[in-house]
Amino acid sequence: ASDRLARGADDRSGRDDLQDMAARIDPANPPYGIAVATWARTVEAARHLRDLVDDDASSSSDIIGAAQALRALVRQYVA
Repeated sequence: ASDRLARGADDRSGRDDLQDMAARIDPANPPYGIAVATWARTVEAARHLRDLVDDDASSSSDIIGAAQALRALVRQYVA
């Protein structure tokens, strides 16, 4: 989702996937191999991006910047 939103803030599929994912992740339960503090930052970044996507006043550049920040946090953990 962050990859798609980093390329285009209006990507509907990215927005839908972000909404679904942000509703399911829990900062207290990181995936195996990810430190709790790192996971908490990742969850915070995902929820911040979700909030920007939900806010009609958010600019495309705000959404793209937040998506890039989230992508940077998770890039090393995804293949």
